[in-house]
Amino acid sequence: ATDAKRTTKHIFAEAARPERNYGKPPFRAGLLLREKFSQAMLGYPYVAVMSEPVSGSDGDPFVLALDRDDNRVWLNAWDEYPVNQWFHGDLFVFLAPQVSQS
Repeated sequence: ATDAKRTTKHIFAEAARPERNYGKPPFRAGLLLREKFSQAMLGYPYVAVMSEPVSGSDGDPFVLALDRDDNRVWLNAWDEYPVNQWFHGDLFVFLAPQVSQS
């Protein structure tokens, strides 16, 4: 996607396309990912868990994000406004639909 299409709104729209039908993970998925996997194991420097947003103390919507800085790993809250643009190096976590075996 072009930089102009790397907005929160567009990323959620792409995830919801019928051929993908990705779901929103629970907010706590970010906690579990941070606990169980190193940033190297995830393979990306920035990982955003695209859950339903949680409101911060100022009312702004946030999603949990895993990143690293100065050789330390972090569990952060990133703004999740529809018009926010995301970096090319970001990985987005969604739930994949279960595939039934016939």
